[in-house]
Amino acid sequence: MNRAAETSEFFKQQLATLENELLASEERIAAYKRDNEASLPDTIGVRREKLSELTSQIELLDQQIILAEQAANGANNAVSGNEQQLAFRLQSQELNYDAFVERRELLTPLLEKGFVAQRTIDDLDRSIAQSELEIASIKAQMAQQGFSADPATRLKLLETQKANFERRAGELQTSIANTPSVEVELASLLRSYELLRDEYSQTKTKLTDAEIGERLEQDRQAERFEVLEQATIPDAPTKPDRIAIVAAGGGGAMAVGAALVLLLEFLDKSVRTAGDLERRLKLRPIAVIPYVTTRRERIRKNLRRLLIVCIVLLGIVAVSLIVHLYVTPLELLADRVWLKVEPFLPAFMKP
Repeated sequence: MNRAAETSEFFKQQLATLENELLASEERIAAYKRDNEASLPDTIGVRREKLSELTSQIELLDQQIILAEQAANGANNAVSGNEQQLAFRLQSQELNYDAFVERRELLTPLLEKGFVAQRTIDDLDRSIAQSELEIASIKAQMAQQGFSADPATRLKLLETQKANFERRAGELQTSIANTPSVEVELASLLRSYELLRDEYSQTKTKLTDAEIGERLEQDRQAERFEVLEQATIPDAPTKPDRIAIVAAGGGGAMAVGAALVLLLEFLDKSVRTAGDLERRLKLRPIAVIPYVTTRRERIRKNLRRLLIVCIVLLGIVAVSLIVHLYVTPLELLADRVWLKVEPFLPAFMKP
């Protein structure tokens, strides 16, 4: 009982150690995901699509900048300070809105997997809504004043927007380039975690078995059993009696064959001898011509007899083989026959 209790206590200590290691491993995985949130392999598809969109937007901005430069070189009208301020505010709010929307798109897949708190997404949604209101308000003020930015201001805004897009594209390229190394390190952490979890499950199973053994010993249900009497192996089957079945089958077959031969002989009315002819016609024959057997017929008759003998011998061999393989080995059958015949033999024939 002491040994079972010591075993249970050992597994309990080991299970507690593994629980602490599992918690530490989970914390390491969570911290690593937080530190490398922008380079996690789960969002690489979204980042590649966003990088493609930014590249297209940068190309479009390049074309717009060329047109704005051409317009700025030929512009003569000036813009008031209030109008410039509104234009800058509008551009700033649009950049903020684009940044919030982009971050919301990147964090949505992580929210579904539990890597990002719902509070972060709610804050982003409020920021997006506020930016939309600010943009709408600035556009309304500009519409009331009949304002449209001059080419020089528009050129400056386009260059600022392009620089912002290029910065974000560079960040995405860096995160995509870091994804393979992050994936390898994350896979190593997850593999270590899986090994710890498997070891934890095995230890928990062993603890359960140890506790069951301890309870059995406490209830005195784990005592040793002693065999009082060994089981005896029978030397012969009780039934069916295969020898009797084979003998009955052989005897019955021979009896049926003999009865069939007698029946056919009784039913055969052929004339074979002079007596049969006399009984059939009520006339005495003057002379009887005997049947002369030719040499070919004698050879054929002897071959027929030899064939019958061979068939009988092959049948005996086949029956013996079947009895030996599927009924009883011939040596055992011979021993049983000898044991039954020996009491009836004379003394000089016994070994």
